[in-house]
Amino acid sequence: MNSKVVSGTEGYAEEAAILLDRYERNSFEDVYAAVRSYFPEVSSTIVDIGSGTGRDAAYLAQIGHQVVAVEPTAELREPAKELHPSENIEWIDDSLPELSQLLSLQSTFDVVILNAVWMHLDKGQREIAMESISKLTHVGSKLFISLRHGPIPNYRRMFDVSCNETIQLASKYSIELLFQTQGESVAEPYLVETGTTADLTFLQSYSESECAVNTTYEFTLPFCNCRISAQIDSYTPGAYSDYHRSQQSYYNEKNTKLNQL
Repeated sequence: MNSKVVSGTEGYAEEAAILLDRYERNSFEDVYAAVRSYFPEVSSTIVDIGSGTGRDAAYLAQIGHQVVAVEPTAELREPAKELHPSENIEWIDDSLPELSQLLSLQSTFDVVILNAVWMHLDKGQREIAMESISKLTHVGSKLFISLRHGPIPNYRRMFDVSCNETIQLASKYSIELLFQTQGESVAEPYLVETGTTADLTFLQSYSESECAVNTTYEFTLPFCNCRISAQIDSYTPGAYSDYHRSQQSYYNEKNTKLNQL
């Protein structure tokens, strides 16, 4: 079983047997502890891009989500299918930045996961990849990206990708930052002993071009877990962003007053 080496996956096929053992030692709860509260509680559609051993896909499928697991390295994907058999998981051989097989399904997802994947892409690939990812999302979709920083393991292809660059690139496609944190790496402690990980959680919002004249939209406000209807009477640049910020300011002030009671 020899897969074609896809740019960014160098070294994974050779270490597949080791990774199948060591990745599975880390639980989903530990790896996603900082962002776990942002995952949906009700059954949702999820795509795990760079699913590796299938650990995350298997956990999410077990609790009722419908998961598409995308992994280009056959030495990981095929054993993962045997290790985590589930009717709730669809396995796809595809890769960033184009994701041609996945996009051919013409599906969008409630959640998109890229755990320890983004830093394997160079700058040009990241720009293409973000556009591809934007096509997988709909309004209210959550996007989880983790960035690994630290020594590069032997035979791996990695780049020093900043959080700011990733946030700015996402904003080009109306994907807005919800949450950001940084801590010690738990996914590959044996490879990145002094490494850190940055977790970025995004929300897909309406793009400027969708702010049409005399149109009513409903927006999901994650900070208060409610939906608000808004009438946009005319198109103005930044209409959605201004509305979103005004509502967030309102609820932040309201919560502050409640906490003072």
